[in-house]
Amino acid sequence: MRSHGVTDYPDSGPVQTSPGSDLNPGNPTYRAAQQACQSLRPTEKLTQAQAAQNNADALKQAECMRSHGITKYPDPQSGTDGNNTINLTGIDLNSPQFLAAQKACQRYAPPDGKGA
Repeated sequence: MRSHGVTDYPDSGPVQTSPGSDLNPGNPTYRAAQQACQSLRPTEKLTQAQAAQNNADALKQAECMRSHGITKYPDPQSGTDGNNTINLTGIDLNSPQFLAAQKACQRYAPPDGKGA
């Protein structure tokens, strides 16, 4: 990811956005790097129970974000590997309102950063 222009990408752990960060899924550079690096992503297949829990947590996070004023925050889309994706295009990930909602709803984020 860093070699494709996303200089803030961490070595490991969840990917968290922050003001001024290039870790914005709405950023064209981030999306292009994600596409270019797709084949290098670890492919961990979740068990059915893990996938169900991951989806339930991601839904709670989406509901929490909406309840904190991010009304356009979408429900997650479950992938074939049991992980979730959320299209945040059109949402200002650096706005004070988004950052406050993200902090308030962090308890629902999956521990490995997948899904939200």
